[in-house]
Amino acid sequence: MLDEERDAYIVKKIVVDKHPTLIGGALPGGFYLAPGYFYISSVFNFIFNMNPIAMGYVAATVGTLSALLIFYAAYKMFGPAVAVISMFFYTFSYLVVIYNRTWWPLTPSIPVSIACYLSLYKIVKTKNLNWVFLLVLSLIIGVQSDPSTLSLLVLVPIIFAIYKISIKSKKVLAGVALLLISHLPLLLFDIRHNFLNSRAILNFFMGSHEGNFSLNFSSIFETLLLLPRNLSRFFWVFGEKDVAIQIAPASYYTKIKFDAIPTLIIILSSLILIFFGLQVIRKGKKEIGALIVGLHITIATLGVIVHNLFFGNWNFEWILQVLFPAYALVAGILVAKLTSKNYLKIPVFLFLVLFAFFSSKVIIESGNSYNLGDKLDAVRYASSIVENKDFSLDSIGENFAWGGYRYLFYYEGSEPVKSYMDPAYTDWLYPKEIIAKEHPETIVVMVNPDFYQDTKFYSKYLQYLTHTQQREQFGKIEVLIVDNSEKWVK
Repeated sequence: MLDEERDAYIVKKIVVDKHPTLIGGALPGGFYLAPGYFYISSVFNFIFNMNPIAMGYVAATVGTLSALLIFYAAYKMFGPAVAVISMFFYTFSYLVVIYNRTWWPLTPSIPVSIACYLSLYKIVKTKNLNWVFLLVLSLIIGVQSDPSTLSLLVLVPIIFAIYKISIKSKKVLAGVALLLISHLPLLLFDIRHNFLNSRAILNFFMGSHEGNFSLNFSSIFETLLLLPRNLSRFFWVFGEKDVAIQIAPASYYTKIKFDAIPTLIIILSSLILIFFGLQVIRKGKKEIGALIVGLHITIATLGVIVHNLFFGNWNFEWILQVLFPAYALVAGILVAKLTSKNYLKIPVFLFLVLFAFFSSKVIIESGNSYNLGDKLDAVRYASSIVENKDFSLDSIGENFAWGGYRYLFYYEGSEPVKSYMDPAYTDWLYPKEIIAKEHPETIVVMVNPDFYQDTKFYSKYLQYLTHTQQREQFGKIEVLIVDNSEKWVK
């Protein structure tokens, strides 16, 4: 998708063009993260020669290892029963599986969350400050990958304060130093660019920023609903199971996904969260692991609320992907409590077996109408038709046109001289000198229809179709080889 294509081009500049970057992803408000994620990605892309399919395998491997990490962390924090049940729910979660099929900035957030939970628990429980280094490593990877992991950065000092962990220790100070040193590229970027990042932060706190504070209670309510909705979908996805729909960020598909959740399930998820929260409050500092997980859920949710007060309604479920391990652990804790009652053991076991069966069935049968395989086949077909001729690339469709095609043509060794991505990428990810001033005689059009009727899309599609010389279908994607010898495309 768009994010993956953008990141792939940045990594390409590092690996292929030998042009290092000093900044990471951009945040609303004009802030930038440090570039750690891009350098981690560069290592894998260098090993696998920029192969996008290989990066999918890397993501899936990280997801699989995260299941084992959840088991280990839960075993140490809560015991064997919680460990088995937590890993079970994580493994059979459709939402976990589909989000672990792609390499993007949120992929590291799950192992980062687990490692932070375990490190904090060990520091508090054993007073062994050697765990600070795993904690800091996790935070460096997390906060340089996606802003949602900043919730963990907030969690750490709160836990240290609650349990009175001394910050004067040499190991803690060394950890803080490492965290700061890892952000030196960002400081260097700031110095070279007239303190762009620092000024953006200063402008934010002075009230002069691109976002406008808005106390919209409807938006706050929607944000509060995001947590139980996200928790519900972690365990079971209702409605259409097509992965393209499930991961589409468009408001239309977001509404479809959330509207498909029965109200009763939302209420049940809310009650689970309330019950877990009450348990955490009742036991307080005595239950270290539960307090860590409960606080992280609270901080992450409050973070989304604060973000939305300044930068609009960003109620996308992937914002809370950082909480996937927390959901698995909450489920493990509560279900383990149920199985402690002898009369509930058999019913709970039968429920888990049925859950595993039906969830596996959904995971195996769910397809992706805009999968990478079809995209690569479509790109290879178009490349074989145009051969070495100059061509322009267009991609049409309301929500699926930004499908990474420009990068895939580069990867296949057949770059367009002009493309639909030029306004976004020129002089940032590739130089304007390689862009033609006008469209050549051949135009390759990638057709990406939505799952609903779009009059504007079909109007443009029919216009291209009247000048089409060759066409081929690859799943839901259609490739048009369009004649522009009369220069009708401006």
